[in-house]
Formats: sequence, structure tokens, C-alpha cells
Amino acid sequence: MLGDLVFRYNPHMSEDKIPERDERVWRWVIYGLGALLVGSVIWSMLFETLLPLIRRGQMLSAFLHIIAFPLVFLGLGVLIWGAILFLRGTFGAFQDEELQRNLEDIQAKRAGMDQRWMNALILFRSWRRGALVMALGFAIIALSGFTMNAPRIFGWE
Repeated sequence: MLGDLVFRYNPHMSEDKIPERDERVWRWVIYGLGALLVGSVIWSMLFETLLPLIRRGQMLSAFLHIIAFPLVFLGLGVLIWGAILFLRGTFGAFQDEELQRNLEDIQAKRAGMDQRWMNALILFRSWRRGALVMALGFAIIALSGFTMNAPRIFGWE
């Protein structure tokens, strides 16, 4: 499924480069691993964080953890989407004709630094969108961490 997002829907990839596999098996494996991950995080959040906070009477902290919990998953989802965009951009950059010409010159040892820098610039441009989305995912996760720790930061405990 993740491979579908990276390979199949990339307009720069040809169909013959898509890896062959049994789609249903991989889909269920990914769903199962995702459910296991989410379930273990929910279990940990409930029994290792929320219940001890409630037992100690720190209701504000427990409430802020409940608010911050979905933000962690949202940030993780945005981060993964940014990584997919980053990979798509990288694959797309290698379809650029100028990059391919420069790459041939580099491999034949007849390229100058300007061609090498042009290839780097093409790659950096292709990474921009994915990197910005990943940075947004990191920012959402950081906001979640700040929300969880706000009582300690501001002395509200």
C-alpha cells in the first residue's frame, strides 16, 4: 500500500518498474501492523500515562494528554505523507532530461562543477514540497509535546 503511494501513482514512473506482489496479502500485513502499533500506543497511553495522572488527581494534565494524543497521530500521518512526497519528488527528478544528460557526463568524467551543482539544484527543488510537509509534521508533533508538558512548563501542577 505504501509502495502504491510511492510507485503506482507517481506520474514519472513507468508501469514496468512497479514491483510485483500479491496486493491483498501486503495490504492485510500493513493493516495488521498499523492496528498493532495504534493499539499498543493507546494501551500505553491509557495505562502508563492517563490512569497514573488521574490517580494522582492531576486532571488538567490528563485532559491535556487526551487533547495532545490525536495530535501525535496527526503529526505522524503528515510526516509520513511528507516522506512519500519526498520520495515521489526524488523519483520524478531522475526523469528530468537535464539531470540525465548531466549524469551521463558525470559518469563519463567529462562534467564540470556547474553540471554537478545543477543536478544538486534539481534534486533540492524536487525535495522542497516533501521536506516542507515533513517539517509541518514535526511541528505538529512538537506542539503535541508542548501541550502534554504545559502544566510542568507553566507551573500549573
